[in-house]
Amino acid sequence: MIPVSCVSKGGRPSYGGSQMWYEDKILVNSGCGIIAGLDSLLHLRGMTEVDRDTYLQMMSDASAYIRPIMLPFKIKPMNIAGREFLGSFGLTMHRLKRGLRKLAASQKVECRVRSFRRDFVNKTRAVLAKDTPVIMLVRAPFENVKLISDTPGYMDETIGQHFVTVTDYDAEKDMFVVSSWGRRYKIDIESLKKFSVAVSFCYIEDVNTL
Repeated sequence: MIPVSCVSKGGRPSYGGSQMWYEDKILVNSGCGIIAGLDSLLHLRGMTEVDRDTYLQMMSDASAYIRPIMLPFKIKPMNIAGREFLGSFGLTMHRLKRGLRKLAASQKVECRVRSFRRDFVNKTRAVLAKDTPVIMLVRAPFENVKLISDTPGYMDETIGQHFVTVTDYDAEKDMFVVSSWGRRYKIDIESLKKFSVAVSFCYIEDVNTL
């Protein structure tokens, strides 16, 4: 499947959206789930190309429904274990699904949000075969899951807790193709089966889908 595309600041088409486009620093740090949910909903609506200004407005709208867990008061940025903490604890999969349903309802889109954890390779492949993207939440406390860059000019990344959108399966290499930060990456499925790594999945489908 092809994720939503828009022109990035560098003038090149993106591979899905990116939380890095938010002006709010908290959402830059913890808005990956919002983007994964928004891109999945846009795909359901048949929108694969969106101009940047329109997409930025959609990002803003989506953040009103899909909301990271926040402290009830503002704090000054602090450094915790080498990372800047701004008061956001990110999104859980449950919170993302609830917000995604509200976002879909606000756009009068009738849909279901389904989720799974076990047998995730076969289930993800089955959903992708229906031309439907799959949202994946990776939780790796030791940040030992690598995103292998499949976009020229960009380096590999490692992730700890992060949402990505699975768009394809590379059967030859046994890898998921994913969208993250508006770029295309691959993830070795074996790295998702490590003892220290937990993954969960959801996807959105038309309410009339059998």
